[in-house]
Amino acid sequence: MPTDFAKLEVKGVYSKVSDYSSPRTKFKPASYVLTPDEYTHMEVEADTGGTTVSLANFTSITSIVVKNTHASNTVRAVWHNARGSASYANLLTFADAATGDTITEDGGGTNFTNAAVDVVKGGYVRITGATDAANNSTFLVSAASATVITVAPSEALAARDDAATVIVYSQEKNSQLIAGGGILVIPDAVPEEGLVLTSSAAAECEIFILGT
Repeated sequence: MPTDFAKLEVKGVYSKVSDYSSPRTKFKPASYVLTPDEYTHMEVEADTGGTTVSLANFTSITSIVVKNTHASNTVRAVWHNARGSASYANLLTFADAATGDTITEDGGGTNFTNAAVDVVKGGYVRITGATDAANNSTFLVSAASATVITVAPSEALAARDDAATVIVYSQEKNSQLIAGGGILVIPDAVPEEGLVLTSSAAAECEIFILGT
């Protein structure tokens, strides 16, 4: 697919008067230039129960811009960003335990704490390719070592010494409040997790998504 071109521009002015004349300072950095090949431009209503914006038509996200168009109602945005990943062929054991289910690597693959994967306590792991459907999901990490990931007690894994080729993706969950009239720029998001917008009361948001 051919590459397209996009850029994001930000301008700021600080003034003592409401018409912004004779500003005391100006902020206008160079444009942020991007080379995506897909885009989505939409308006959605964020409600109090949370509105999920699907990112499923993207393989990767270059940037997301969210404009809260309501004058006063706030909107909270929640998304995941990637830390790393690795593939494990016949190397993982899933186990269930009352104190927290575990994923163990037999020592022949990439350590979970290696910079290429970078699993951390308080982060998340997303599993794909596992034999059991219950293990193909996103799990909160309560502890991590070079060869063992312990998921939160509220999470459930299906016990198996898995012979499949399993991919472990390490992720972080982010949450940011957007004030009424405010703008949020997200530089990286995991498409599989989507974007969730929750408003203090109904609020329209304009969204511009760039990626591949």
